[in-house]
Amino acid sequence: GVGGKDLVFASISENLRITSSGKILSGIATARDNLANNASGVEAQVQIEGSSFTSSTLSIIRNSNDANDGGIILGKTRSPNTYGNAAVQAGDDLGDLIFAGSDGTSLQFGAEILAEVQSGVGNDDLPTDLIFKTNGGTTNTTERVRIKSDGNVGINTANPAAQFHVSNGSGIGLEFNPNSATAIVSYNRATSAYAPVGLQGSTISLKIGGISKEIVSIGST
Repeated sequence: GVGGKDLVFASISENLRITSSGKILSGIATARDNLANNASGVEAQVQIEGSSFTSSTLSIIRNSNDANDGGIILGKTRSPNTYGNAAVQAGDDLGDLIFAGSDGTSLQFGAEILAEVQSGVGNDDLPTDLIFKTNGGTTNTTERVRIKSDGNVGINTANPAAQFHVSNGSGIGLEFNPNSATAIVSYNRATSAYAPVGLQGSTISLKIGGISKEIVSIGST
């Protein structure tokens, strides 16, 4: 604003406000500053707030007679200046989609989807992992699922060793690798030992074409 004043756009009632500090606000006259977690006490530059779907929703629509779409770009450089292009490094986060909810005082992070750069940046290459986090009942989110830059998917492991790798957190889990002689195995990383996958229950059935057929019956041990 001019002289430390806010700039207000209005018809009958206020529609949009640009604050004296450069914040762009829609639906509110004062910037919200109670975003928690790693954004604690920070006012987002652009804020849209309302009490209905229409007043609190951002819509981006592409209209063209082809297969192309619209989009939202979240990006990062290591340059300290605007318009910079200094290369990112392994471990850098490119962007973070955050889902937050009020705990009665501040907006706590409930879940996140973020992209993390891996080794090998350069020559038009940007290897990146996609990470999914949830909040298990604390003030922080924890990584649950990771899609590696090579396409491997890990649950409770940041370094999936197979196309699909489930870990219990102590190095023992289930792996699926279609390129191996035994596609589905259980693997103990502490002892570097593979083992067949065990099935436990009273009845195991195979369903093909809508017809269910019992193939084996085993004990519950």
